[in-house]
Amino acid sequence: MTILAYSPDPSYQRDLERYLPGGERLYWVTMLDDLNGAREWRRARAMVLIASCWPDEQLERLLKGFLPKPVVLIDTTAEGQWQFYGNHRQLHLANFDNLQQTLEWLLLPEPVAAGGALALLTPRNDYDGAILTIATAWVLSARHRKRVLVLDFALPQCDIAAYLGAAADYSLSDLVSHRHVLDEAWLQQRLATASGIHVLALSPDDELAALSGSEVREVLARLEQHYDHLLFNLTGQGISSLVSLVAECCSHLWLLADQKNISIKSAAVMAEYLLGQGVRPAGLGLVLAPYYPQQVPDAGAIGQRLEIPVLACLPDMHELITLINAGQLLPPKPPLAPLLKAIAGMVGQTRESPWWARWIGRKHG
Repeated sequence: MTILAYSPDPSYQRDLERYLPGGERLYWVTMLDDLNGAREWRRARAMVLIASCWPDEQLERLLKGFLPKPVVLIDTTAEGQWQFYGNHRQLHLANFDNLQQTLEWLLLPEPVAAGGALALLTPRNDYDGAILTIATAWVLSARHRKRVLVLDFALPQCDIAAYLGAAADYSLSDLVSHRHVLDEAWLQQRLATASGIHVLALSPDDELAALSGSEVREVLARLEQHYDHLLFNLTGQGISSLVSLVAECCSHLWLLADQKNISIKSAAVMAEYLLGQGVRPAGLGLVLAPYYPQQVPDAGAIGQRLEIPVLACLPDMHELITLINAGQLLPPKPPLAPLLKAIAGMVGQTRESPWWARWIGRKHG
């Protein structure tokens, strides 16, 4: 991962290296004009600016040019003139005492199981995102004892409730209409429940168009008070205002792709869009799925090409898809076990005890 850095005082260049998390590459900037269209500028995930004088036109141009990607600003001026510069949520004021902590928060991923919202994104339907979403919800609910709400915002249709044999009678627009009375009892009585998780479907197009961003944000904020995890399935959703809004409230974003070049390219375009919207680089990761049965994607080569951390290579799910197409509801027997195990490794540290095997056993007596 490439980190840009600038300081008019060259003495800081020797010190900054030791504050970087392991594996990050530091690229020192001299002039903004040198970076217009440069590979380093496009691929950089964050920028560190060390201000030693005021004003500094070059530093200010770099800052404005790099935002909304994350910028860490260290003010070493005697009067602290940069401390009150701007009010952008992706501008992080720091000093050398907390610089390492700030960079680790920006760049190093945290376990999903720790809490927060998670979105599964792919503009293409190369892999069944509904299955991955359901399995992730089960891992968080059964393994980590978390309260999980699945928000199925997939296109061209929402399949999660049907896969689980549940009836999703309430949609996002219904919750917006009732946002002032949302509480735990209301949610328990009305949202579809299956295998210990709640399911909410996307509103029809005509109703969705009538919702404002502020209304949706208010509903999501209220839902976060009643669930440990909001889990979004955005399979089939391309770059849109809905994707931007969901990404804004998520601490983790999983980009789903298989090993086809067009699928990986699509994931890369989505990643660049999300990073350009100012998402925290640490929350972004790539989840690879096999396109050919029994052929594992080359995770190392793909991760190096995209500069996005590869979180996992999922097991082959062709047998599971065949069972679902034949009308079998989730969870089926053995085909689901490898997927649950892979997801358990992504959401948090797995233990030796194969809890997922015992859980599936209980489901099938």
